[in-house]
Amino acid sequence: MRLLSTSLLVVLTTVMLGCSDLGEPSNDDLVNFPGTIIQDSPGTFLIQTDVAYQNLKTFYPLNLESEFQKDGLRVRFSGRIEVEPFVDYIWPPLRLSRMTKIQLPDAQLVQIDLQSDFADELNTFNQTFTKDLVMDGTITVSFWLTTSEQRSILQKATDLGFFSLPDTIHRKGGPYYFISPDPSPDSLRIKYDTQDKRVVWFYPPDTTDVNAKAISSLSDFIMQVVRAKPEYKALPEARGYYF
Repeated sequence: MRLLSTSLLVVLTTVMLGCSDLGEPSNDDLVNFPGTIIQDSPGTFLIQTDVAYQNLKTFYPLNLESEFQKDGLRVRFSGRIEVEPFVDYIWPPLRLSRMTKIQLPDAQLVQIDLQSDFADELNTFNQTFTKDLVMDGTITVSFWLTTSEQRSILQKATDLGFFSLPDTIHRKGGPYYFISPDPSPDSLRIKYDTQDKRVVWFYPPDTTDVNAKAISSLSDFIMQVVRAKPEYKALPEARGYYF
């Protein structure tokens, strides 16, 4: 067993004391978290999360079923931390309410790299998503799109004439108009079969320009798909904002 660090013990005793007994799944501390099963020692398994919860990423599952006791298994789970006051824990114990195996990613036949809103980036070339947390920097997690999601985005791109758009779309006021802080440039690259197109645009868009309206509509549609996915919903909220 790995030893509990002093800093982790402080976090556990200061943050998690007073946790109530496990109730309904709606009272779970961790909801729909992606993670990996890690075999810590013979017969002992841990869960390592993709995203930290209160600065913690490794948990000891109290009720891990045998079908999930496999080193390296990718899972999605919900559960409640059960910490007794004044008890030293090697890893915070977690009472699971739900766990499912994560399926292998669908083939990313429609590859997308969308960079927008300062530091947000969907990159299915690398199967990652990066979220801008503003004051807390950025966080990058594994991320991919289902075949159905890829088809819907490709259809939207085709309907809006994405592959025929100019390579650069200037902001309202032209290329010599400046704002601060400036989230621009945004960019979107879509590669499918023999088509490989990248468009760069600048904020604020010219709402009277058909090309600006098309790229804004497509990027908004892609982010709607992203925000609906459980991997995105499990990410921490941004702290602070740009002004």
